[in-house]
Amino acid sequence: MPSDTLSFFRPGAHVRPRDGDTRMLVTHDNGDGSVICFWFCETQDRLVWRPFACSALRACSTDARSAAPPSYAGLSGAPR
Repeated sequence: MPSDTLSFFRPGAHVRPRDGDTRMLVTHDNGDGSVICFWFCETQDRLVWRPFACSALRACSTDARSAAPPSYAGLSGAPR
């Protein structure tokens, strides 16, 4: 697992807010100590993009076993 004390995150990195547990994906490095992240907001039922200061984020594991697999039960066109 990457160190959670990095002062920057590259696009493609999985991060979490230091004060929360929402797993997000870094999509853009603004070059000023901030990045843009996105995640799926279940309460709003949509994807959300938002800038964050890198100091407000911590790295999280990208190991596929560390996250529960998505549930496709009841969805048509589910991956096979």
